Amino acid sequence: MMNNKKTNSSRNRYFILIGSPENWHTSLNQNVWGFTENSKGSWNTIKEGDFLAFYVTSPIKKVVGFGHIGKKFINNNLIWNDEKLFKRTLWKYKVEIKPTYVCENWNDGIDLPPIVLRVSRREIDENTFSDLIKKADLSWGSHISKEFGKEIKN
Repeated sequence: MMNNKKTNSSRNRYFILIGSPENWHTSLNQNVWGFTENSKGSWNTIKEGDFLAFYVTSPIKKVVGFGHIGKKFINNNLIWNDEKLFKRTLWKYKVEIKPTYVCENWNDGIDLPPIVLRVSRREIDENTFSDLIKKADLSWGSHISKEFGKEIKN
């Protein structure tokens, strides 16, 4: 029984990262996502290899891409426009994001099922993530499900 628990806790998880269009443009250009001091607990629980869906907030309100978490790190580099405006780090707890696929026209993104989106990171189950990928492949003509392949049950 103990071995099964250990195996399950080491499995990769599935997250939706939620941000404004402006912040997503910056994050995708720099391959980085940040967490505030208040969301440090979320940063602590996310790990390398976890699966990601990229959700863009208003006015788009859609999933526009998918990827993985890379390395985690802490720094005070000013990356996003709000940080540059205030001349201070807002998101010092960072993760490298490794995009697998981002659709060209974000207005063609994938609608989410009824999930409450209240934080900058939301864990979802494997079936929901798999369904999002299947919808993306159909809508975008992509092959994301092949990219993720054996890592996700279909």
